[in-house]
Amino acid sequence: MTSELCVPEDTTHTGEWLVPPLRGACTPRVENEKSPLPGREGVYAKSVTDVAYPPRDARPQIASGAGSRFALAGAKCERQLPARYGPAPEVSDMNARRGRCVPVITPREGCR
Repeated sequence: MTSELCVPEDTTHTGEWLVPPLRGACTPRVENEKSPLPGREGVYAKSVTDVAYPPRDARPQIASGAGSRFALAGAKCERQLPARYGPAPEVSDMNARRGRCVPVITPREGCR
């Protein structure tokens, strides 16, 4: 069983996203390109995981299996970069577990 979630619409068109799986796997899709993220057993299972980068002005969707959890981290940006996939061995964990992060996710109307 899979489900889909639309990333909240950025009506200001100034935001970019980072999608790291927290538990389980997910598959972000940006403009017909899929980046399957194998994920992990849980946030403390290993220090880093694969990540996807949906860029500014993108309308990504994320499909995940039952029970999978992932984060959506957004930030303002000034220029658009291409969508990217970051394999776990290339993702830095130098800032892992430093500070606090409170995700706020607001589904848009029409998202499944």
